[in-house]
Amino acid sequence: MALALLTAAHAQEGASPRYFEVDALNEGLPPRPDDMDLAAPQTALESFLRAAGDGNWDAAAHALDLRDIARERQPFLGPDLARRLHNVIDRKVLLRWSDMSERPDAMEERGGSSDPMVGEPRRSLLLGVLEIEGREVGVRLNRIKPEGGDAVWVFARPTVANVPALYDLYGPSELEEDLPEWLRADSLFGLHLWEVLFLPVAALLIAVTAVAAWRFFGRMSARSRRWAGRSFLLSARLPATLAITAFLLAFLTSDLLVVSSAASAVIEPTVLLGYVAAVVILIVNVIDAVLARIVTTDPDEMASPVNAEHRSLATGVSAARRLLLVVAALLAVGIVLSSANTFQSLGISLLASAGALTLVLAFAAREVLGNILASLQISLNRSARIGDFLEFEGHWCTVEAIHFTYVQLRLWTGNRLIVPVSCFVTKPFENWSHVEFKMMRLVKLRLAATSDVQPLREAMEAFAARDERIDPQEEAFCYVTDQDEFGLTALFAIPVPVPDAGWAVECELREHLLQEIDRLGIELPAVAARPEAA
Repeated sequence: MALALLTAAHAQEGASPRYFEVDALNEGLPPRPDDMDLAAPQTALESFLRAAGDGNWDAAAHALDLRDIARERQPFLGPDLARRLHNVIDRKVLLRWSDMSERPDAMEERGGSSDPMVGEPRRSLLLGVLEIEGREVGVRLNRIKPEGGDAVWVFARPTVANVPALYDLYGPSELEEDLPEWLRADSLFGLHLWEVLFLPVAALLIAVTAVAAWRFFGRMSARSRRWAGRSFLLSARLPATLAITAFLLAFLTSDLLVVSSAASAVIEPTVLLGYVAAVVILIVNVIDAVLARIVTTDPDEMASPVNAEHRSLATGVSAARRLLLVVAALLAVGIVLSSANTFQSLGISLLASAGALTLVLAFAAREVLGNILASLQISLNRSARIGDFLEFEGHWCTVEAIHFTYVQLRLWTGNRLIVPVSCFVTKPFENWSHVEFKMMRLVKLRLAATSDVQPLREAMEAFAARDERIDPQEEAFCYVTDQDEFGLTALFAIPVPVPDAGWAVECELREHLLQEIDRLGIELPAVAARPEAA
């Protein structure tokens, strides 16, 4: 039994070795100093950074796997490679010390049961990912065990091989190398002193450039006499400003001077987001300009019965535009998360886990997402189109715009009624432009029980005969719809071909009938009647 367990243990260790076995490691370097502790990932990285901070590149070279370099050249090339690697890490690799294990086997002790790396020894750790000519290269620590020696953590051989190319891309610029030594000293937040002085000046220069670009495109569009040129310049105004700002930010912090990893972790995603946002906004603005040219969005013009197809087209275009914005925003976020090395682990963790943070964000965003889907629902089922006449919550209004989270209604007074989409889709409303425009406008009057309604009927018919806004092909009518001990209710109905004139005709007919009641001496109820049911 004991022999079987021992055999299984050896098999398991053989299947998952805890280090890379090599014949020799850095034989050309002088003996390793005692303070260079390479036994664990954290201590190895700390020792490398401490030796680099002291300028002791001979000691720092022991943290590199120099097997690809001839033994006799290791004492000369090793310190130089260590110096270059430190510069690259300082500027472009944001170290996460929480991932640096203090255990020699780098076993992950924290995490859920679903994490396959929990409880497993590791022999390679990824510190960061950088790009060289469009391909990604990793900065790694490997656990190496030379024959007859102890296992140590050193920078991997592929990482060391990429150091010259990485240094050419991300190392200090010529301008920085010409700076005095005191400006290159460490300062606040892990930044060099020159960065603390340079970044505010760069921000001011970028702001001035952005304002100048905004005004330039505005003036150029105002001078353009052709619709195409003016529309394109206006559409490109904000995207061009964002692109110029992002380009200048990248140039100042990556070409003119190369900032440290603490600043680069924020600047790089910001530059990428600026480029992506510029492209997305340019596409949306150009589409808006073209659609504004071929599809009218004026509610008054689209309210006409002959423009029913235009209302459907404008509503569909509005829905397509919102859908495009949602897709573009998701693509932009995905590009930023997948391309920015700083956020790669964050993006993977949010997508792969259903942790508390993801649930909180989903719960907080449910209302916004619900409104967005509801706005698309309104546009797709065409229950309310741009330009339709509605009676919503007792308001006579016109649909002016359908946005992501609210519907904008224009009242007959000219004021705007803003209705949340979630409220708009859950409450009933009358659409006077749906299917057809013809409608009946009603006037209710309370009269005494002994009143003669026929003179008022004749007055209504005479009013309808001379008013051009009333449909001559339909018949106006008057009915007594209710009566009680206090009096009777007379209902006067007049047909109108378009709803926008109906409300005015109704008001004028009511005024005309009241004048006839006074002229004819028709009695009114002596006591106010009980409220009628809706």
